[in-house]
This record gives sequence, structure tokens and C-alpha cells, in this order.
Amino acid sequence: MEVAMWQDDMADSRANLVIENMIPTPNEDAVFAMMLEDIVPPPLVSQILLRLYDHPDADPALPVTPALALH
Repeated sequence: MEVAMWQDDMADSRANLVIENMIPTPNEDAVFAMMLEDIVPPPLVSQILLRLYDHPDADPALPVTPALALH
């Protein structure tokens, strides 16, 4: 039930992005689809993305390698 709500919320969010002309790339769509498939709670998805982009608000304890470190 909760995952179905996440899917609905994601669809709403994607529609809002399209309205704002911020169309997600196929890779971005794939990441969010993977997160839903793996039943990652939305707050954790946000934290993972912050960590991947080495954002100052990211939790440094989250075991995710920032994208900048991969280059």
C-alpha cells in the first residue's frame, strides 16, 4: 500500500517537472524506477541523491560514494 502511494507521488512529481520543462533524462527515470523497485523510502532516496552529488546537506555517514569521486 505504501509503495503504491510512493509510485503515485513519483508520477505526480514527474508530471510537475514536465510542466516546469525540467524533463528527467532516461537515466534519471531509471534511477528513480530502481529506487521504487528496491522499495527505498523517499526520504532515503533524497539522502542518497544528496550524497551522490556530495551536497553539503548530505549525511557523510551514508555509505554512498559521491559521483565526483568517481571521475
